Amino acid sequence: MSTVIEANTITVQQTTEACQNLLRGEISAVETYNLAIEKYGDQPFADTLRQIRANHLENERLLREHVGWLGSEPATGSGAWGVLVKTLQTGANFFGENASLSVLKTGEEHGAKDYQDALEGELMREAREMIDRVLLPRVQSNLATLESIKEA
Repeated sequence: MSTVIEANTITVQQTTEACQNLLRGEISAVETYNLAIEKYGDQPFADTLRQIRANHLENERLLREHVGWLGSEPATGSGAWGVLVKTLQTGANFFGENASLSVLKTGEEHGAKDYQDALEGELMREAREMIDRVLLPRVQSNLATLESIKEA
């Protein structure tokens, strides 16, 4: 019996850590899209950037709820990755649309990899289903959308 409780505690802890990491990534994505929208808000592709940001806001909301459901306080900041990405996005904005879109695309690729890595770990069923059926597909869709903008 003790082993089952210990295993469940480890799974809750691992799930919480994975969701917190993903949440920080989503916070970072929202911050980064805010910078890009601030710079390119009057460009034809700005509405698409706003929609992608809305997708990240929804992922952020779902992860916050899930972390709370797991009994933890959700992360409020983007962490070190967020600082780096915001710095890159600020610099890319200076160099133009293509550089800015490249940074956003790199961020989406990093986010998709984070979700895939989380799925390879030990997760509770609810978190695994949310990531596999909702969060990761949304990020993959964002990536495809950015690729189509860059090609246009």
